[in-house]
Amino acid sequence: MEDRLTHDAVPTIYANPAAVDFHPSLQVIHKKIISDTPDRYCLVLSDGHYCISGLLTAPQIAADDSSLQKIHLHCIVQLTAFSPKFVCGTMILQVDHLVHLSCATTRLGAAHPTYYELQSTSMSKLLQAQLNLLAFKQHQHRALAAAVHDNARKAAEEMITLNIGGQRFQTASSNLLRHASPSYFTYMLAASPRPAGNEYFIDVDPIHFDRVMAHLRTGDALSYDGLSLWETLQLRKTVRYLGLDAYCTSTDTFMEHMHHLSTTTTA
Repeated sequence: MEDRLTHDAVPTIYANPAAVDFHPSLQVIHKKIISDTPDRYCLVLSDGHYCISGLLTAPQIAADDSSLQKIHLHCIVQLTAFSPKFVCGTMILQVDHLVHLSCATTRLGAAHPTYYELQSTSMSKLLQAQLNLLAFKQHQHRALAAAVHDNARKAAEEMITLNIGGQRFQTASSNLLRHASPSYFTYMLAASPRPAGNEYFIDVDPIHFDRVMAHLRTGDALSYDGLSLWETLQLRKTVRYLGLDAYCTSTDTFMEHMHHLSTTTTA
């Protein structure tokens, strides 16, 4: 009969309160209704040698007839979900879920199981471990908060707004510094102090500047597809003004596009 109980279950719970995969089988050696809350019960559970107190709410019992009466004196139950809590140095269990396994007519194991008590040195180690865990969690929280703040600050510093003839475009400063050789943006970002909100005004024609931004973000060649002769010349002026003509598109590509425009116009 005694082998139906989980040996040394109570010391195991004390040693590792956070073991969520530990589901011991214990015997109910005392059951009492808590007077002010009739749907809650106080249980004393035994592993055959040590005992421990637990609080149980009626609806959280798994039994064939879903009745609290299934949990009776000397019956064997399995704790499937519980939360250990320390009260004045003594552990009690908040039993979240249990299963009725079998019945017994007498106590299994010791006739008078005793409450497990931590030695003063063990209690000191346990409390120190809990304090260390709390300090570690606080350190993690502070480190995470600092990292989030630092990243937000860096992102704010690196996000640049370009006011191009009244139209605004935003991108990371790293995109503006994509090319190794100096460009307009190299000197612009090196100047100090920086303007409010990292917004820079550039007095160029904004027409099709989104194509320049696409090049800066991806590194792909500048596209003139679909542009008229006037639009092409305006965009070319902007690219030269910014010092990007050596990177955006080759002279051959530009001349090929111009030849295509002249052929189309002539036709």
